[in-house]
Amino acid sequence: MAAITVYPSTSEHSSPSQHSSQADDPLFLHHGEIGENYPAWACSIKKDLISKNKVGFINGTLTLSSPMVKTLSQIQAWIQANNMVGTWITNAVSPRIQAGIIYMDTALEIWNDLTEIFS
Repeated sequence: MAAITVYPSTSEHSSPSQHSSQADDPLFLHHGEIGENYPAWACSIKKDLISKNKVGFINGTLTLSSPMVKTLSQIQAWIQANNMVGTWITNAVSPRIQAGIIYMDTALEIWNDLTEIFS
């Protein structure tokens, strides 16, 4: 049985767009094909993002125009984290679905598109 590593949480007040020590770890190992199981797939993705303090990128609470994103360094951190979340979601779907979302600019756009298609 594989060992499970638990990382201590970062500061409660740290920005979701700042990376914790484990933030670069691949988030999505396998969530299955989206289709009839979309509700379960979406729930699993949300839980993964909550565990990484990144759910704001898909629920609309952390956008580039958020009050938390003001300075150049915050903008750069947001762009980096948004791209990471978008990549995680893109890698959690089949190549056929990836073709339709790969060029979207934000994780929120990707999430909303998948929600619209599969809900």
